[in-house]
Amino acid sequence: MDHYRLDASKYEKHLAEFRKNADRVGQLLAAIGSVQRAKRAIREAVENGRMPADQFDAHVAMIEVIAAQDVPDTIHQSEWAVVVDQSLLDELADLLLKNFQLMRFSNFVLPPGCGPQVTF
Repeated sequence: MDHYRLDASKYEKHLAEFRKNADRVGQLLAAIGSVQRAKRAIREAVENGRMPADQFDAHVAMIEVIAAQDVPDTIHQSEWAVVVDQSLLDELADLLLKNFQLMRFSNFVLPPGCGPQVTF
């Protein structure tokens, strides 16, 4: 075979983990109580080098989509004056980054001549 293929089983495994992580992000957003606070946590993660700056918009979009589906009441909630546990914010940033890395297309591409997988 002289064409690139997609490793469908690896894609399915990564997608299942992505969904599990996205569910946890929804739980964290509920605990944090504000999408604005979550966005600030992402901005801080970029500033301290834990996340690439060029992915900031993608992570913010991911937060907004998850919030709209799982905890819509947090979308327009202003940032609370109460202190949010930093470990929740760190976990949120880590899960978003992990999900971004899980779904990179290059994770699933098989060069010509590699194992028996689904051909597209």
